[in-house]
Amino acid sequence: MMRIYKVLNNNAAVCKTEQGESFVVTGRGIAFGKKPGDQIENSDKVSVYTLSNQLLNEKFQQVVSNIPIAYIEVSEQIVNYAKRTLNKEFSDVVYITLPDHLYGSVTRYQKGIKLKNKLLFDIKRIYPKEYKIGQMAIKKLETEFEISFLPDEAAFIALHFVNAELGDDISDVQNMTEIIDGILNIVKFHFGIVFDDDSISYSRFLTHLKFFCYRMQTDNSEDDAADEMLPILEKKYPDTVKCVDKIVKMLKQNYNYQVHDDEKMYLMMHINRILQESL
Repeated sequence: MMRIYKVLNNNAAVCKTEQGESFVVTGRGIAFGKKPGDQIENSDKVSVYTLSNQLLNEKFQQVVSNIPIAYIEVSEQIVNYAKRTLNKEFSDVVYITLPDHLYGSVTRYQKGIKLKNKLLFDIKRIYPKEYKIGQMAIKKLETEFEISFLPDEAAFIALHFVNAELGDDISDVQNMTEIIDGILNIVKFHFGIVFDDDSISYSRFLTHLKFFCYRMQTDNSEDDAADEMLPILEKKYPDTVKCVDKIVKMLKQNYNYQVHDDEKMYLMMHINRILQESL
């Protein structure tokens, strides 16, 4: 049994642990006619949200208070599916941003407002697993609300999971996507190759670039690892050096970011693996 501290609406309430920590309980009709001090029974129809900090907890309460329960339920189903599919845990921020986004999307489409996503192609290419989550999400929305969505909406939803994978510190996923796309294009055109989207090397390169962008935005990088290895790679792969130099120049000109030596080394290693597979 859980004792109610605050009723948010008929379908949600705030409860507290014996230590005084708040958590949110949702479920259709679970708080109907109830008041602080009343109890809610545990059941498979009740969802309990214990978010990682008080600020997120308060924001989630606002979301739950202001949107229909159907969006909270669909959002939870999508997040659980994403956890199983990607085998990852996500930042708690996804429990706030995703249902709010779903509610806004359905409302827009019901009014005939369909937004185009200019990064649709890049998101499908750079975040294929997250994009599949987005595709699953729009299928659930189409079934639940009898609306047909454009593929662009799957890409918008995918970005919520990209953001949640890397944590709350990433504030501009669109900017990150554009950086990755710019790097991929430099490699592609410098060597005149076509990426094999299904190859292990390409998948590893994308993963590295995602966290490279994370380090760019948090300025969290070290040079120690490159002390001995970088000169060896530069001597052995002069054409890869030219490619990486183009990347370094682009990031400096467009984003005022100085690439550290350790990142140059890892870029060279990943690019060389892709080149070996393309031979």
